[in-house]
Amino acid sequence: MSPQADHTSSPRIAVVGAGWAGLAAAWKLKQAGWHTEVFEQAPVLGGRARKALIPRRNLILDNGQHLMLGAYRQILALMQDIGIDLDEALLRLPLQLTTPDRRFGLRVNRAYPGPLRLPLALLRLTGLTVRDKFSLARALFQLQLAAWQVKPELTVQTWLDTQRQAPALIQLFWAPLCIATLNTPVAEASMALFAGVLKDSLGAGADACDLILPRVDLSALWPEALARQLTVHTNSPVRSITRTPDGYTLQIGLRDNNDNQMQHANGGRTAPFDAVILAAPPLICHRLLARLAQDNVHHSADAIGTRAAIHDAAKPATESPVPVPVPESNSNSNQNQNQNQNLNLNLNLNLNLNQQRTAPLLQQLQSFQYHAIATLTVFLAAPFPLPDCMYMLIENRDLDHDGQWLFNRSRFMQPSASRGACVAPADAANASASDEPTSARDDEHRHAISIVISHADHLVGTDKNRIADAVLAQVRSQLPKGVLLPAVLGHELIIEKRATFAATPLLARPKNTTPWPGLFLAGDWTDTGYPAVLEGAVISGIGAAQAVRTSFDNKAAANATARS
Repeated sequence: MSPQADHTSSPRIAVVGAGWAGLAAAWKLKQAGWHTEVFEQAPVLGGRARKALIPRRNLILDNGQHLMLGAYRQILALMQDIGIDLDEALLRLPLQLTTPDRRFGLRVNRAYPGPLRLPLALLRLTGLTVRDKFSLARALFQLQLAAWQVKPELTVQTWLDTQRQAPALIQLFWAPLCIATLNTPVAEASMALFAGVLKDSLGAGADACDLILPRVDLSALWPEALARQLTVHTNSPVRSITRTPDGYTLQIGLRDNNDNQMQHANGGRTAPFDAVILAAPPLICHRLLARLAQDNVHHSADAIGTRAAIHDAAKPATESPVPVPVPESNSNSNQNQNQNQNLNLNLNLNLNLNQQRTAPLLQQLQSFQYHAIATLTVFLAAPFPLPDCMYMLIENRDLDHDGQWLFNRSRFMQPSASRGACVAPADAANASASDEPTSARDDEHRHAISIVISHADHLVGTDKNRIADAVLAQVRSQLPKGVLLPAVLGHELIIEKRATFAATPLLARPKNTTPWPGLFLAGDWTDTGYPAVLEGAVISGIGAAQAVRTSFDNKAAANATARS
């Protein structure tokens, strides 16, 4: 990164963060012909949806098992734009919510006509009484009649109570869907956000309800393929942002793959960028913006002193070393003093206005609460004994049965997943073969299942073996009678402590724009109308890219008007 500006006709945009939001923003700007550079503090791309390297096992896992829906159209369109072969990279299944012991089962049959698939699936749902089925259908119908709109202050539990949903129905249908999409329990979760997800899935037809499973690790799914078409700097945390007459410069710290600090040429200062998109977590955005706001305070204070000094220097000097008390001189002195006071007052007013504009955003960035998600991957001596790719587990936290979803990874993960494996043929020539380990290279990891535990805050700091033993006991207890879990060869537990924000009612989430001209936000935590899901991240990235383009269009139009 040279400190010399790149004097090209296209604007220079810096993107801080190479998660799904940041990469989506960079890609959209690149498609428009703009020069973008992405700065990522980690060595791996994808943000919270990334691959996790397990060196001691010579293994690649995901930092958490992710599931997408057919309603996630922005993600699917983005992957196609990049050149990803969706049939190769993803496994698409009709909606199915089934427990291992078949106690509860909801399955959409693709053989039925499209409009009838979901209603017939609800009618054939097993594990609920006829009364509960009718109650479920009525609640969904009432929500649809209301255009999927509810009072913003409602929790999911409050809405369920008004719809008289039975405890069994909540446990087997509503609670699993809520915790899977919002990572927030029904007693605390925003019904408005939940209704938005239901609208775009259950309310949009059977295809929108399809379950989509990545068949490669999350970084290889599309972030690494896209990175070959962008300028991406990994191991490059952004320490600060400075506003300049030409835009913004970033101060970058360098790390090696072992997280060791490295020396950086030019003190880590980049050339000026015309705009910056912050696509990092809220806490990092707050740190960078709070420092930028503080710099504004210092600059304003310096400006007050500088302008007052200039004004004083412009006053006429007296010829006599001893001032002569002439009435006119007192008048001039008072006038100069009043002018300085007015100058300081105006500058302080501007400073207060800047603080009033920036303070609400900084407060929003600090107001988020977070919930953890844990993923336990278990390696078996033989294939998992049931045929489906995923199952719903019955949660009982009184028994430490915390698992909610079981994924039979051996049924859908590619056995030879590697970097670039899902790139379409046109781009395959540019894809370098991966020298990183994959699970297919080790027979011990051939048969694997993953159990997902959402809202896993209580597990942070708990002994991993204890967690694994309890969850494995849960799985064994919910298998059909006479079906045994194969011998366990080992396990890996990954806990993402700040996996998602707590999706509570009336949560104020920032827009893509900020009070700083040329500085924008992107992330699933911005105001997308979705909870913290992958589709929301991509929507936010696309929105940030559009906001950048709109701001430049408006500036160009204003300049043209001024010249005319």
